[in-house]
Amino acid sequence: MQNLTPLIISSNGAAEDHRARACDELSRLLRPIQGVLDLVKSIGEARSKAKEEHIFLLEMETLKRCLSEPEIPKCKMKEYIIRLIYVEMLGNDGSFVEK
Repeated sequence: MQNLTPLIISSNGAAEDHRARACDELSRLLRPIQGVLDLVKSIGEARSKAKEEHIFLLEMETLKRCLSEPEIPKCKMKEYIIRLIYVEMLGNDGSFVEK
């Protein structure tokens, strides 16, 4: 991971380039967990049990579709597994992924 120490601004714009690269790297590292964060947030903001169940049904359908793909990148597989664990942890059945 790149060093994210404070930058000294130079007249040639090198500091801005370095800052942009650091932000791009941080975004790349956080991208796999964004789906998990969105799921947790949507469930936490659900105002009723029915809305929560609707979110779980949508999530399970999404996971079924995503996990049925023939080639899944390693980072996406990690995200799907974390999302599946979260769904299971909250008492929903995630056994559909058994092969």
